[in-house]
Amino acid sequence: MASALRRFLFAIAIAFGAAACQHGASSSDGDPALPGIAKIDPELTAKLAASAKGTNGAKGAKYTNRLALEASPYLREHAHNPVNWYAWGDEAFARARREHKPIFLSIGYATCHWCHVMATTVFEDEEVATYLNQHFIAIKVDREERPDVDDVYMRAVQAMTGSGGWPMTVIATPDGEPFFGGTYIPRERILPLLRELREAYDAHPDEVAAQAREVSARIAAQASAPTAAGLPDADAIDGAVRAIGASFDAAHGGFGGATKFPEAPVLDLLLRAARARGDASALAMAVATLDAIAAGGIHDPIGGGFHRYATDVAWRVPHFEKMLYDNALLSSAYVSAWQLTGRGAYRDVAIETLDFIDAELGDPRGGFHAALDADSPGARGAPEEGAFYRWTYEQLVAVVGAADAPQVAAYLGDRTPIDPAVFARARPLLRAARAERARPPSDDEVVVGWNGLAISAFARAGLAFDRPDYVARARKAAEFVLGSMRDDDGRLARAWVAGHASGRGGLDDHAFVIAGLIDLFEATGETRWLVAARELARTLDADFSDPDGGWYATASDARTILARTRSAADGPTPSGVAVAAIDLLRLAELGEDDDAAALRARAERAIAAFAGAMSVSPRGNAALWSALSLDRAEPLEVAIVASDPRDAAPLLDVVRRTYLPEAALALLAPDVPFVAGKVARDGHATAYVCHRTRCDNPTSDPHVLEVQLAPRR
Repeated sequence: MASALRRFLFAIAIAFGAAACQHGASSSDGDPALPGIAKIDPELTAKLAASAKGTNGAKGAKYTNRLALEASPYLREHAHNPVNWYAWGDEAFARARREHKPIFLSIGYATCHWCHVMATTVFEDEEVATYLNQHFIAIKVDREERPDVDDVYMRAVQAMTGSGGWPMTVIATPDGEPFFGGTYIPRERILPLLRELREAYDAHPDEVAAQAREVSARIAAQASAPTAAGLPDADAIDGAVRAIGASFDAAHGGFGGATKFPEAPVLDLLLRAARARGDASALAMAVATLDAIAAGGIHDPIGGGFHRYATDVAWRVPHFEKMLYDNALLSSAYVSAWQLTGRGAYRDVAIETLDFIDAELGDPRGGFHAALDADSPGARGAPEEGAFYRWTYEQLVAVVGAADAPQVAAYLGDRTPIDPAVFARARPLLRAARAERARPPSDDEVVVGWNGLAISAFARAGLAFDRPDYVARARKAAEFVLGSMRDDDGRLARAWVAGHASGRGGLDDHAFVIAGLIDLFEATGETRWLVAARELARTLDADFSDPDGGWYATASDARTILARTRSAADGPTPSGVAVAAIDLLRLAELGEDDDAAALRARAERAIAAFAGAMSVSPRGNAALWSALSLDRAEPLEVAIVASDPRDAAPLLDVVRRTYLPEAALALLAPDVPFVAGKVARDGHATAYVCHRTRCDNPTSDPHVLEVQLAPRR
């Protein structure tokens, strides 16, 4: 019986996972006509009145639940569902244990299209809400606010179904152990599912508990110490690139079939391999993918920036939300590609993307918002996915004229090449017309780690393109993060929400911000950023360190949810383990010799700890292969010293346009240890290039410097 029930639970989890992207309520919980549905009771009304957060449309709302008291934009979107939602916390689990009810856990984020659909069609349905409120304890989680909760339950859903996504739907025991997982579940299927699950929970509690323990054991096993296979040698990088090439789509660019994601960590690895190892196939895959992405439907040629992914194999049909992390990572990739190839088109795409980030996601306090929604009001006023971005042919005629409309339609429809002068004329007209439309909502959370990625992108582009405004924007964001989102112990918060720092920063947040600070130091020569990076690196090691190698996803004093997880696998962003390893390798080159050896050894232990996973899935662990590439590269130290910074412009220009992922840069930064003793010779700006323990002759000649910076293999 037990095995049959478990097979049943796994089967329905798989069925519902494939669909995406209390017995008797007390009278105080609901309306007598609709038992169990949340309403504005006196206690909640008092809390709302006392809370600055509790103004989310409560006046006149038919239903208001506890989420009206939350700061998260995503949670507040559900504050007037008839579902009696709880935010993640002890109160919900205590009630579930007290009333012997399973947990209904729903995880999503503010700009998720299918989260909106499920909210409207499922969670606003009174029949569904009545059943949920009577038979489950419903918890809503914002994955941007609680990535630790999301990570654990995503692992559970993937273990049960083989895939995952958002909205994520999990049914768990009152102790939080999951026994069902899925993603989007439509209205017509959710009530039968909930009834089946509740009946199984009541009739076969031991079997359900066994299923939950089995899933939890899988999560714990994934979180156990990684099996170290030793540090791979440099030749293994070539094998990883070849393995990634096996899934390369030569016809359309990118990797795998539909759905197509940008996979920025893979692009970074390929560009590094092209520079360090002269790998022509790696370069070909990278530029083909970057070309396809820029020419495809996920690139917004009117307003700039990139959508989340393409739903088809040829990059034509986008899923329309725009995330800060995608745009930061891709703009940085185009900067690298411009430095490596010299193609002006890559510089143009990077600039358009960074301008979009600043204009559309910039927060006046200095940081960057998380995302723009996929949905916006359509012609009939109801939210529609992509309504802000789509055009009918008649609209194009009205905006650009009958003569240009056919070519513009062809270009916007499937990116058919057209006369560039036509789109140059049409773009400002289309942009002005689109500005009159109802805009997509913005998720105004300032997520710390994603801001670290943006700081990197603006700093790297500012240096590469000689754009002081981009460097200033990176500096402004870094000042906000360090000034407003770091506690007295030096640890970063997770986000800035509703005017306050919120949550505890995880591994990714610290690793990404450290990377941004190092890039900002290299762009400015201001040692305060290097000092801050070193301070955060010490926090990282003290609070997140894994004695078996690498780092945990959460700090040592964080409350564990089923298991304290660790992973080097990339997601939409590169893995925190990989970025932290790269951070330490970079800090090693920029620090004192004694520190350098310890930092390098720490990074190598992290890479070695996950060598087995790297070998099994090179594409899924691309960022860690990039860390190995940096570790195995001959360290390169580049210093430029000058009595007058203006005299350094010709030398700086050479560094700006050269792709140097293996280099430590000290540009007009005299306080870096490897700059000690280096002077401007004969009063002229002078470049010093050193390879490990061997230095080239100092030079004031830009042409000589160009030769010195060329790759040596």
